[in-house]
Amino acid sequence: MILGNPPYNGFAGLAVDEERDLSQAYRTAKRAAQPQGQGLNDLYVRFYRMAERKIVEKTGKGIIGFISNYSWLDGLSFTGMRERYLDRFDQISIDCLNGDKYKTGKLTPEGESDPSIMSTEFNREGIQVGTAIALLTRRDKSSGARSVSFRNLWGKEKRGQLLEEADNNRAPEYKELHPALELGLPFQPGVFESGYLSWPLLPELLPVSFPGVKTSRDDVVVDVDKERLVSRMRQYFDPDLGDADIRAIMPTATASTAGFDPKKIRRYLVQRGFKPENIVRYCYRPFDIRWLYWEPETALLDRKREEYFPQVFERNIWLSAGQRNRKDAFYEPQVTTLLADHHLVESNVGMFPLHLRPTTSGGGLFGEHPKPNLTRNASNPGFATSQTLALLLSYANAIFVAN
Repeated sequence: MILGNPPYNGFAGLAVDEERDLSQAYRTAKRAAQPQGQGLNDLYVRFYRMAERKIVEKTGKGIIGFISNYSWLDGLSFTGMRERYLDRFDQISIDCLNGDKYKTGKLTPEGESDPSIMSTEFNREGIQVGTAIALLTRRDKSSGARSVSFRNLWGKEKRGQLLEEADNNRAPEYKELHPALELGLPFQPGVFESGYLSWPLLPELLPVSFPGVKTSRDDVVVDVDKERLVSRMRQYFDPDLGDADIRAIMPTATASTAGFDPKKIRRYLVQRGFKPENIVRYCYRPFDIRWLYWEPETALLDRKREEYFPQVFERNIWLSAGQRNRKDAFYEPQVTTLLADHHLVESNVGMFPLHLRPTTSGGGLFGEHPKPNLTRNASNPGFATSQTLALLLSYANAIFVAN
């Protein structure tokens, strides 16, 4: 039996040497959608894989009991991990402890306080991410798991509830879940419309999308007033102003972060010079249009999206869509003709264009005639959703002037 509370570090980077294959085992799926994103780089995933390998590939039977970050229960990065556990373990039980800052705001469904299970008298909110206890059991002759036993624990008394059940040898009451392959085999319950699983995915209609721009330095490169932004950027590019002057005007311009050397970057940009043509309109949040200085050469923008920017041209229409919401509220898709922010409606927003400019193999643009960003299915009159798509695009075309 293997017990543990693996370390949570979502920015641990890629594994090295003997750890290299640990997360690699979860990076593909046989039946479910392929994993997306960077979630598998979190350290706790490697500990799960070490435990799985010890039990499945060496002893042949055993139990894993881990408390960890609960993102793997339904995250898009973990489809292969969940598929593998369903195939290799006979019983999977999940005690979801919630207490998440991002998804629920550390509140119960009734709006009461829901601190982390890691809270103490010195830190009553505990850690920021939600947690879950997973119990995975494999017998000598394993046939895999057909379902997952799941329950939610909420509020300030969940630790006491766990202790009371253990002291009195009382069996927890679980709900039996049958993870849907079409949804990536989630280990958490969800509610969706009848017939939802038969709907096509957005990429099956609009195959190409781009992540939004991520600035990480809004006080430098974003403003609601164009002239104020131009004035501030001219100050940033002014060789007569020192770092102390810049720090007083725009503090994050001089703050070092991973991948951002403020002195080196500013020194290069001051020498190169300000490009006023890179001041562009920017869809910052819903109904919140601002101005952005789009810097193409350095890390002044955290994620500048070089492939995305050239596709934002006159009369091209964009639809935003998030892969998943961190909170229960539905984030309505946005329609715009402008360059959009990475957090337009939610983190990791994808921007789907109506048209694309063709590119050469070297990435350069050619031609003056953009082509529709549509799959054959979307343009097929017999396709089930073609009328819905046509309605959506007509709606977008009718309101594009709003931007």
